[in-house]
Amino acid sequence: MQLDWTQNIVIGLISTLVVFAVSTWGSKSAPDQRGWSKLQPGAFYKAGVAGGTLITLFLAYMWLFVGSTRPDAESQMRILFLLIL
Repeated sequence: MQLDWTQNIVIGLISTLVVFAVSTWGSKSAPDQRGWSKLQPGAFYKAGVAGGTLITLFLAYMWLFVGSTRPDAESQMRILFLLIL
């Protein structure tokens, strides 16, 4: 599927807006009494944790309920279990 140039521009603008929003949302904390800044997890960290959790849950669903019908299904499911761990 080939994208039209206007679709490419729209996708680029939306991507730029998302990056701008996440970078301005970054956790910027005020310095404490001694002048030190406190580090806090930012939006990318939270998105990474959420994304990793969703992928792990999806793989666990595949391992528990879907399985594989290929001749090497046993080794595939063993590898999938190790990925989940």
